[in-house]
Amino acid sequence: MESIKLQNDSIFRCRLILALVATGCAILVAALLAGMFWGHMFAVIYGTSVTDPGVAGRETAPEMVEGYAALKPLLNLTLYVVPTTLGFTGAGLFLTGAGLAAADALADRWQAWRQKRRATE
Repeated sequence: MESIKLQNDSIFRCRLILALVATGCAILVAALLAGMFWGHMFAVIYGTSVTDPGVAGRETAPEMVEGYAALKPLLNLTLYVVPTTLGFTGAGLFLTGAGLAAADALADRWQAWRQKRRATE
């Protein structure tokens, strides 16, 4: 009965590690894509240089200029906060999974060493 429990624990640990690593990788990809999307969105609306003023720079109506000016800090915040949060979350999940995998491998080696040592005594 104990060997079945150990086998089930091992399967659970492997699945947990795989889920953490896969989710971490997926969220890291989402962070990269979000960073690219929001960077391009900001460049289209506000331009990348003086020669390319973007959509907001070509606007002449005072109400629209005021609206773009009010939107700029919010969009700028989103440009940095969303990808950074996703990046740290993905990295944390990935590193947690990798750390658990390393700890699991070390525990297996330690158990094998203990059993070998007990067999020689």
